[in-house]
Amino acid sequence: MEAVELDRRLQSWLLDQLGADFKLDRVERLLGGISSTMCLLHVSERTTGRQLSFVMRAVLPSDGLYEEPGILEREAATLQLLAERSIFTDEAVDRLKHIAQDSSASQAQSPRCIAFDASGEEAGSPALLMTVVPGKVSLPAEPSDAWLQELASAIAPLHQATSGLSDFPWRYKCYASAELLHRHPDRHPALQWSAHRERWEALIQYMLQSAPDYAPCLIHRDYHPTNVLWNEQQQITGIVDWVNGCLGPAGVDVGHCRVNLVELYGLEAANTFLAAYMKANPTFVYHPYWDINCLMDMTAFGEIGVYDGWTALGFQDLTDDIIRQRIEQYAEYLLQLLHTNHYSL
Repeated sequence: MEAVELDRRLQSWLLDQLGADFKLDRVERLLGGISSTMCLLHVSERTTGRQLSFVMRAVLPSDGLYEEPGILEREAATLQLLAERSIFTDEAVDRLKHIAQDSSASQAQSPRCIAFDASGEEAGSPALLMTVVPGKVSLPAEPSDAWLQELASAIAPLHQATSGLSDFPWRYKCYASAELLHRHPDRHPALQWSAHRERWEALIQYMLQSAPDYAPCLIHRDYHPTNVLWNEQQQITGIVDWVNGCLGPAGVDVGHCRVNLVELYGLEAANTFLAAYMKANPTFVYHPYWDINCLMDMTAFGEIGVYDGWTALGFQDLTDDIIRQRIEQYAEYLLQLLHTNHYSL
């Protein structure tokens, strides 16, 4: 990992959160972090020499999230809710030293928030300090059924434990907003690059209908393979990057992951994932509306292509053309589901 030098004001804020006996030994930039700056902090206690590690998300002027004030308050609130409800951890721990000692030994499945400065008033830039979740991203060349089942099973407890939650202030919003599509249905980028314009027009018209009823729950909102960490036994140890946490339909987490799996591996992998999720969460009722919704989100920002995060993690042999072909196949598959009105796998 690349060593980085933090701004003095940000360093000062971090050390204030850790306490006077801690010193900052080394800072390394973590892979990913396209919309914000993710760092691994190595610190030690002066009196004991004990070494600890933490993760920090900072939103710098050059980062994509800089134009979204208060975004770290949302992530902090999500992490605090996860801890309070013990959704991914055995217990909620709120003392700094206890957190630091437990973080490397436990199988915690979400980071724990230690401190945050949402406005950047004290740190100089918006920043959030959190525990380290053990594990690393796993992107196999070909996904096994066991890998897909683990991926599906990991997110199900979140949806089950928070079903009916109503007092979380952040709500799900579609990136490819229905309002924009209503006003300009001909402006969706897929209509420009696809050789099957009529297919996408039909999907857009379907999406503009009223969304199906759903029981709101806490959703990750960006659930996909590079936000999941694994151990050497190919078991999931953590789900990270909760900056988009909100109340919404479970189908959005499922659908968002499915689109990513289509791009990475193809339709069969996405369907295996869905079948595994439905087994892990028997109360879930599948509806293709959310898959179509997520497909529109993923294709709303221009021509689709290989995600830089995948190549940075060493995923090879994926091209823009392959992804485009897989997305076209997925769009046709979803349209066929609508025509048959038969949604079960």
